[in-house]
Amino acid sequence: MMRTKHHERSQGLINRTLEWAYQKALNGMGVMRSVEELAEAYLAHHEQDKLKAANDLLLRQGSKAALNSFCMNFGGVVALPVTLPAGLVTGLYIQLRMIAVMARGIMLKRFFKVQGLRDFKHFPDPWGREDKACEKIKGACGVTQENPKTNPLPQETSKDFWERRYQSADFSAAAPIRPPRPRLKEFVEKLHLKTGLALDLGCGRGEDAIWLAQQGWAVVGVDVSQAALAQGRLLAEHAGEEVSKRIEFSCCDLDQSFPAGKYDLISAQFFESPVPFGRNRILKKAANYVNENGVLLITSHVSRPPWSWPMRFVPPTPQAALAALNLQSEDWIKICVADLSRVATGPEGQKAIVKDGVLCLRRRH
Repeated sequence: MMRTKHHERSQGLINRTLEWAYQKALNGMGVMRSVEELAEAYLAHHEQDKLKAANDLLLRQGSKAALNSFCMNFGGVVALPVTLPAGLVTGLYIQLRMIAVMARGIMLKRFFKVQGLRDFKHFPDPWGREDKACEKIKGACGVTQENPKTNPLPQETSKDFWERRYQSADFSAAAPIRPPRPRLKEFVEKLHLKTGLALDLGCGRGEDAIWLAQQGWAVVGVDVSQAALAQGRLLAEHAGEEVSKRIEFSCCDLDQSFPAGKYDLISAQFFESPVPFGRNRILKKAANYVNENGVLLITSHVSRPPWSWPMRFVPPTPQAALAALNLQSEDWIKICVADLSRVATGPEGQKAIVKDGVLCLRRRH
């Protein structure tokens, strides 16, 4: 009995220590930067060269762990002692932090708890290579071939990828216009937003912009792809003069410039890409352009239906996305910061339950 209680106390201590190290590794501690900031710093120092950044990270963080007399590899098993000395805990923190930075800045763009091999199929090999072990795991998950429509080419920028994607896509201006993104429609209607000036970030072909214009909004739709915007203009014209005259489409690299003005609604629906880009910086910048009493609505994929693209990008949780915006809390009202489920309908009428990460904020007067 005594041994059982001692084991339970020890297990509880280990669990609390692991949870502490996990949270501190992700969010930073004291003068230690967050995972996102550290990853960006390594990538910036090595001019976005992922391999050099990874090697530098391994060297520096590994040296720190060695000085603390603790070493753990990614695939190994660690036997923690009952008493947890400061050196071990510090080493554990450093190693978790190293894994998190590599996940955030080099592989996944988000640190997540391991959930089994089913998650591996969503992500490319972090080193950009396809070795035999990687292929075996992918094969076990049903991922056996690359799809040029959803995978970027070597050295392809986000702009190049989306331009190629829209240029090669089947398109007809006479085809039915796709409905607006579900969360945009839901929150605009649920909040009874008064029409005003809206900004649609990463508007693509402009289906959301067209829907907003049909509701009476004036809309600025921005995208990095000229091909997408050209198709959007044709769709807007097909929707009618009253709709097309309410929409201004603009090709813009939002990491370099931003449409001037104040907006009553800024929408970023699935503002994601299989090629890394300055998503957090752009969204943080976007918050500065929200008008008083205006709404910022950001929706991200938490999961995708089986017929959709594989998840090459894993966005932060709504809570992490809110923290990354670094907003003055007294200036904003939190309307929704949560993962929400919905039923998605596929091109052949198939159904699937998916989750969206939703961040909806209103700027105070």
